[in-house]
Amino acid sequence: MPGSIPFPIKCLCDVEQVDLSSLPHFSSGIKSLDKYILGLFEKQLIVITGKRGQGKSTFASQILANALDDGKNVFAYSGELPDYHFRNWLDMQIAGVQNIDSRTNSYGDTIYSLKQSAVAQLSKFYKGRAFIFDNQNVPQGKRLQETLIGAIEYAAKELHCKVILIDNIMTAVDMLSADPYAVQGDFVKKVKALANNLDITVILIAHPRKTKNGEELQNDDVSGTGDITNLADVVLSYSRLQKTGSKDPTEGGKYQSAIGITKNRLNGRLAQYDNVIKVRYSEATKRIVSDEDAPNRQMCCFKPDFAPF
Repeated sequence: MPGSIPFPIKCLCDVEQVDLSSLPHFSSGIKSLDKYILGLFEKQLIVITGKRGQGKSTFASQILANALDDGKNVFAYSGELPDYHFRNWLDMQIAGVQNIDSRTNSYGDTIYSLKQSAVAQLSKFYKGRAFIFDNQNVPQGKRLQETLIGAIEYAAKELHCKVILIDNIMTAVDMLSADPYAVQGDFVKKVKALANNLDITVILIAHPRKTKNGEELQNDDVSGTGDITNLADVVLSYSRLQKTGSKDPTEGGKYQSAIGITKNRLNGRLAQYDNVIKVRYSEATKRIVSDEDAPNRQMCCFKPDFAPF
């Protein structure tokens, strides 16, 4: 071999062996999912897709709750939900059934709300740990995507946020530009570069194209530029289970939704077709659980042994 190589080339013998489980990561909060993807890792871009209104934002919010439970600071952009709605959803997931009251409204429906003591506890817990992009204060004359990229970089560097949620790409970029796909591609490339350079985990929600009813989503079904799934390390789909004829995939109503894994760079394990991860959803706590999860586990500041980290 030559003594000096004038290009960035190294021999494989000099590449260090790495145990994947030793790399910095945290649990998704759904054990059946973690068995496939081993958790969510630093430097990863995680794409979540699913039809509108089927629960992908709730799923992503729960991942943030688990990141907070693991001691990580988080930053969220929500392009569709007002900040108070986003917080309420996260509050319910963290607080759990022990801290939720219920009442019946004038229509006979059950309404769930947090106990006031829990609201105060969470406000104290979030301080310096959880942040959200302020949609009402984007500087005039600047494109949203440029401000958002700057905000993500600031949140990672100055606020020490390790997990970033972007919900969703269709609201985060200028879709009225002459070439919206180019704008999307540029945004995703910048987000992936931030994940790599700043050792953060980025969760990006993307809507799918229209597919036939009941048809399972694949990577090519994600709406927009192909850069979204090409640059992603993990692609997850979240969808409601539907009864089809005499076959009931919900198994008597035990499960309401399914998580599919259509891309998994870390170890290649996928969950598709008859192998999707079936989960249950609680209207009271907004939590999503598989059979292996404890639906009423205590999280964050509500754990008996909680101590500020």
